[in-house]
Amino acid sequence: VLEDVYMRKLDLANCGLGDEGLTTLWTGIAGQGTSLQHIDTSENQGTVKFEIIYDALSQLQVIKKLNIAGNTRIPLDVPLFDESALHTWALEELDLSGIAVSRCPIYQF
Repeated sequence: VLEDVYMRKLDLANCGLGDEGLTTLWTGIAGQGTSLQHIDTSENQGTVKFEIIYDALSQLQVIKKLNIAGNTRIPLDVPLFDESALHTWALEELDLSGIAVSRCPIYQF
């Protein structure tokens, strides 16, 4: 059993993950916020609640490549990225294609 595990790259694109699998994955990403540099969860079948992805993204500190194409729906009047998180990122690549924008947000932060 390893006490401390730090991932730098997480590539689970096109793995057939559904809603539950993606949700479980994104819930755990927050714990890797200090080390994850590359995340690709695109081309999967499921979607994740906006709040879960928003929380995980706000925990990331050193992300360089982010591909979450089609993974969630974004409320029209809420930003996907926390402004304070953006200041720590060294983002080089970003793919948000296929993400729908909702007109009637029901989200509370």
